Amino acid sequence: MRSSPARGPRRRFLELLLLAGFLAAGVVGVYQLNLLLSRKMEQLKERAIAAIETRLGHKIRYRSIAPSVLGFLAVRDLTVFSVQDAERPLLRISRVKIHYSLLRLLSTRDPLQSLSEVQISNSSFEVDRERDRELLEFLERLRTGKAAASCPACA
Repeated sequence: MRSSPARGPRRRFLELLLLAGFLAAGVVGVYQLNLLLSRKMEQLKERAIAAIETRLGHKIRYRSIAPSVLGFLAVRDLTVFSVQDAERPLLRISRVKIHYSLLRLLSTRDPLQSLSEVQISNSSFEVDRERDRELLEFLERLRTGKAAASCPACA
């Protein structure tokens, strides 16, 4: 028994069609995952900064914030402002990394649940006890945990 000559090309066509279907499904899946990840990253950026502001009890400003799929948000030139004078910088930090779990970010409704750690990198501080009394009191409140507790990763 021999197979008919038409069966070979027909089978090859079906294999190619099946492969094209898998590739199309993969492309659509990756596209949808990218949309979900972009939306979650944007939520994480907004909510993390708002939570840090709430936790610190001070207004903050930053130059840029860049998410990374490697598990952190890189915040550049973060400035914490004084409570008494909203225009006076209380603290400047050149780089802050906010670490998160990518799997937890994708699997939870609240992006703040994915936060794990806040790190200050490559920064230096100059402190004058009289001039920076508010800063020192602020840092003491952070150290003792007496600031508002809305950001689990900031504690």
